[in-house]
Amino acid sequence: MMAKKLYQRIFLGFFALLAIALVSPINYATVGLDASWTQAILMIMQQGKTFGHDLVFTYGPLGYLSFKLPQENGSVIPILLVDCISVGHFVFLLKLAFDRFEGNKWIYPAILGLVILLPWGFFADLSFTFLYFFVFWILYAYYQNKTIGTWAALLIAILLFFIKVNISLIVCALFVLNSIILASTQKTTWKLAIAQNLLLMLGIILGSSFLHVDLINYIAYSLPLIDGYQDSMATIIISTKALVGLLMFQGIIFGVFCWQIFILKNTIKQNLYLYFLILFIAFLGFKQAHTAISNPNIFGLFLLIPMLNGLLFLFSDRTYNAKIGWGFVLVLAVNLLATQYIRFSDGNNTLGGYMATFRPINPNPIKYFGTLFNYTYSKNFDEKPLQFPERVKSKIGQRTVDILHNDVSYIFFNKLNYNPRPVIQTYSAYTAELMQLNGRKYASASAPDFVLFKLDQFREQNPFWADTDVNFELLKRYSVNEQFTVGKDTLLLLQKNSATARGENFVFRLPTIHQDQYIPLPQKSAPYRMVANLEYSVWGKLCRLLFQPPYMYCTIYYDDGTQKEFRVIDKILKGGVIVNKRVTTQNELLSFYMHGGEKSTNVAGIKFHTRFPWAYL
Repeated sequence: MMAKKLYQRIFLGFFALLAIALVSPINYATVGLDASWTQAILMIMQQGKTFGHDLVFTYGPLGYLSFKLPQENGSVIPILLVDCISVGHFVFLLKLAFDRFEGNKWIYPAILGLVILLPWGFFADLSFTFLYFFVFWILYAYYQNKTIGTWAALLIAILLFFIKVNISLIVCALFVLNSIILASTQKTTWKLAIAQNLLLMLGIILGSSFLHVDLINYIAYSLPLIDGYQDSMATIIISTKALVGLLMFQGIIFGVFCWQIFILKNTIKQNLYLYFLILFIAFLGFKQAHTAISNPNIFGLFLLIPMLNGLLFLFSDRTYNAKIGWGFVLVLAVNLLATQYIRFSDGNNTLGGYMATFRPINPNPIKYFGTLFNYTYSKNFDEKPLQFPERVKSKIGQRTVDILHNDVSYIFFNKLNYNPRPVIQTYSAYTAELMQLNGRKYASASAPDFVLFKLDQFREQNPFWADTDVNFELLKRYSVNEQFTVGKDTLLLLQKNSATARGENFVFRLPTIHQDQYIPLPQKSAPYRMVANLEYSVWGKLCRLLFQPPYMYCTIYYDDGTQKEFRVIDKILKGGVIVNKRVTTQNELLSFYMHGGEKSTNVAGIKFHTRFPWAYL
């Protein structure tokens, strides 16, 4: 027995060192949609601005930990702590798995742990990693009757609240539910349950004060972001054939889950809580992967699934160890087949490309610490991407600037004085409330001195049908300074005026949308807003919940006889869009703001249509 424990400790120590060695401790800034919001968070933190007021986003002040890009003069210790927390959890999970085996059979989970670790890693997303740890601890408290589980879950809930808002709200709700369940089943006392919930609130309040978070607005404005996320973000980037194949892999894994639950049918009553949490987190992972259906997102789902299945093994009756364990092995095998298929696809279906998807493996943990503590903020700017012409940088100088685009990297890499609207990326202003919030910023005295504008057609949507309130404020308070190029990109530079032009005075309202019906538009020389009420049917809402929202399109007919088709988002239409002027290219954007829209090509009419008429009222 002593020898067994010694060997296990040696292995766990080896596993911990290997795990930390394989972690990427630091990322340097790159160009792109996800990378740029991390850069925006860093710039906002460095200016001491307030989350929930100056920035409204699904990620909080610790969101940079997801991308591991430390701020200037900031400590790398939070990144080290997050990585140590992750590795520590996996070591503890392995130890619990060892405890379920007698004799030398502990070597089986040891080998499987290495298979999971090498070389594909545990998770693709920090927020889901911590969500998983949280669920593990509340199950540990429930099934092992140990209050350390609720204390660990409490700390994770507070930390996650400042990393990602949408996941944290779910975690806080689960913490309250778990407290009620534990107290009701006498696994803890009501006194302790109430005290821990009060500490959760206190921790969030104190953290909000320390991290510059407007707590009420931080939560309130995250709700429309969460509600409209899948409507705006939904897309299918992979082929139908690939999607069907990956869904088949997921179906096989779900079948294994069902088989395992059938095996445990005699203990179904005591396992209901376990089943609920596993299936709930699996569903969240499924939704995350199938909102924007792409190889990286589905890859992350396949990394999550075996870890969830491991919870079924850890907390089910030991009598069924062997069969549940073989189910876990089968789930892991399907997971490996699916993830390697995705890698092969990402490698252009060639062996060389497949091998290139793996980053170099360095088993030396010293390199992790060397890379982490030798981080140099200035190195982010060594390659100098997206550099503006010197005359443009000279014009802007130290005056404030914002960008209407989805990539904030332009401002970061040119070291400009960032003064963002609250919803920083254009695609994210996808509800009436969020558009109005941005509009109020541009109507205020704190509006930026300069605005960069680059049209970005996002997932089949009209590139000018977002941030409508900001666009009207630009017409009133800004004028064109110049248009310039950065590599292959063309950007418009607008400058704030001292005078204010007249505002919008006409709104065209569509109380209901009749599909496949041509709608003639009122002809006006000035731009105006169209507000349309597009509603899902019960079947459409169900489809949106279980998989993706059914797509609605519109065909826009222009006065010059041309027409274009765009995907429309229900919540953007309810907030209103500038409908009567054609602005689909950068030159049309330039003309629109140079002439107040009055020389832009008019829109004659519009028609809405969908392949899913049953999904809309």
